[in-house]
Amino acid sequence: MGSDTGSRPLRVSQRIAVGTLSRAVGEVVGKVATLLLYVAIARELGEALFGDFVFALSLSTILMVGAGLGLQELLAREVAKDPARIDDLFWNVLAVKAVTLVPLVLVVALIGAARGYSVELAAAAAGVAISIGLEVGANTYYAVFQGVEKNHHVATSLIVNRISTTVMALIVLALGGGLLLVAAVVALGSLFGVATAYFLMRHDIARPAFSVEPRRWPKLIRIGFPLGLITVLNQSLLRLNVVILGFFAGSAAVGEYGAASRLIEATLFVPWAFGGAILPWFSRHTGQGAVTMARGLEMVTKTMVTLTLPVAVVFIVYADELIDFLFGSGYGGAVSQLQLLAVMTVLYAVSSVATTVLIGRDRPQDFTKPAAIVLVVSVLLSLVLIPAYEGDGAAVNLVISSALLLVLTMRNMARVVGTVSPLNVLVAPLASGAGMVGAAYLLDGVPWVPAAVVSLAVYALAFLVIERVLFPADFAFYSRIFRRETAASG
Repeated sequence: MGSDTGSRPLRVSQRIAVGTLSRAVGEVVGKVATLLLYVAIARELGEALFGDFVFALSLSTILMVGAGLGLQELLAREVAKDPARIDDLFWNVLAVKAVTLVPLVLVVALIGAARGYSVELAAAAAGVAISIGLEVGANTYYAVFQGVEKNHHVATSLIVNRISTTVMALIVLALGGGLLLVAAVVALGSLFGVATAYFLMRHDIARPAFSVEPRRWPKLIRIGFPLGLITVLNQSLLRLNVVILGFFAGSAAVGEYGAASRLIEATLFVPWAFGGAILPWFSRHTGQGAVTMARGLEMVTKTMVTLTLPVAVVFIVYADELIDFLFGSGYGGAVSQLQLLAVMTVLYAVSSVATTVLIGRDRPQDFTKPAAIVLVVSVLLSLVLIPAYEGDGAAVNLVISSALLLVLTMRNMARVVGTVSPLNVLVAPLASGAGMVGAAYLLDGVPWVPAAVVSLAVYALAFLVIERVLFPADFAFYSRIFRRETAASG
């Protein structure tokens, strides 16, 4: 990390780059496959049933993401420090998750019934919940992969899960199957992903002896709970809007909002992949060495903003074309929501970096306290904005809440790892983004796909020039990594 020229910092940076790339490959393939799944459901089943699917997905995520009670984050951190902890923790973490996940599937079905679902729709909601539960279980294996810096195994498991799910669902939809069958194959695909992760762990990393000790669970839960609270609050901020929207505005409104939000979530592989790669570095950092934690955080944050800002610009400028191309003219209401939500690509990426660092430094309270405050604000804003403005109100609320959370969290981050220069992080991406908007304006009337490609090229060129002139140390750092990676792969 950083602009230092020593060989050790560069090797660390290369490991992070390789880890990020490895996981990103799986996330990209997985996100593309999942987006195809959502598009197929939206087009074949219509706004209302797609809305029911998105509602069940969001509700299940909120309820189940905390089922591990922070134990997977604890597992990743402890394995990063000492790989031998796999034997001590793995099966106990998985057992605690299983015990807490099973009753939550029933809760999701009951909430669906309370919302007026038919028996078939309630069963479909339970199927979606089972899928989310299996993915929460798979995250236990991912924590091991993350701790030993073998993120390519995460990629492999994700690819098996997402591709098998999408292929099976497309076949079901082509044969005229409904939401219940789609939910069933989604759960089956998640099971394939878990089986793949299990195989990879046993054959390449460890075969932890089966040992489940319930007497240890209370202590593990006490240690992991603050870490799990981070994930619960984070996901609640992202998903609670959808649940509230479902109760106030109905399934069709959720379907439109879901079309916009699915595109935003398709970009989240960037911070997820990067977070998986940087956690070991921040967990092990002793405060000594050539690269300070503040410098490492600054470079990671700058990378996140640089990668996600042009995506936000594409969503804003070409929202109408994207929604129509993917989901069809019936989802016109999603256009304004996509434009409003576009900034979430940047806000979530930077917030995700902060979350990862605080977990690595064992400072979860520096995120959970601001997040709890912001969650209350978000719920209050939802109750005001959603009844009046439906999906647009949900989008505005999410952006306001996320921006407030980021401001509060970064203030705490400065006390943990040191100060990050906003100018160093933002100048080149924002100036390049302005050039990208200008290029898109000049290309008005050109077919949107080539216009978007040219605009992205303008962004990349402008960024390189600005970095070379204003931030030569950062430019040299990126150049060294690129040359080393090119040489290694050649």
